[in-house]
Amino acid sequence: MPLPSIQVLLRRGIIHDGRDLTPGSRWQHIVRHMTALESEILEALVRLENAATGGTTGQRESVLPLVQRVSELTHALPPGTSPDLLHYLHKRSYEKARFWLQGRDAENAQGNCGHV
Repeated sequence: MPLPSIQVLLRRGIIHDGRDLTPGSRWQHIVRHMTALESEILEALVRLENAATGGTTGQRESVLPLVQRVSELTHALPPGTSPDLLHYLHKRSYEKARFWLQGRDAENAQGNCGHV
């Protein structure tokens, strides 16, 4: 499965305007090197957040199918996947996982487990 273009990621709200997407920028590097599976996880995490908060519609929806999908995708991650990403996903720290996938790991606060 090909990676979505930057325009698709912007439209889906996965990345936001104001990011430096010029060739060679840190953000473009992250988007370009995201695996197809990581891209699916990111999209599922964004959908999960929108479902839980009501997103743009203001209507909350069931999160169980989305949590199950994230769990399935997590178990499909190959060996060599970032230990930080695996930690966030296995601990169901979904916002931290989303930040990590969006290249915003510096915004993650230290958790109770001592892991940032």
